Amino acid sequence: MAGLSIEYILIVVYAVFLGLIALVLETLARHVRSRSLKMNTAGFTYHADRDIWSCPRDQHLFPTFADSQPGKVIYQNADADAARQQQQFNSVISQGAKVIVL
Repeated sequence: MAGLSIEYILIVVYAVFLGLIALVLETLARHVRSRSLKMNTAGFTYHADRDIWSCPRDQHLFPTFADSQPGKVIYQNADADAARQQQQFNSVISQGAKVIVL
């Protein structure tokens, strides 16, 4: 090690350390993504031909807002009863669903 300075060794060790952290974060991100894709939709059924969801109570949920990011769409019940919609929302969230009823 006569030709290597301490600064060079520290730079190499730091680069390897950062590479390992990046590898751990990438692995964790893949694991989280695979888990999120496996989440169920709590009894909701998607009808691709009409772009609507059906909830377990046979009510249709229509798209009301689409974010600029792909896959970010909010579906809303056509029913105007706010208390019932809040109850449905709480029920869906407690079951871990991806569909949000407003």
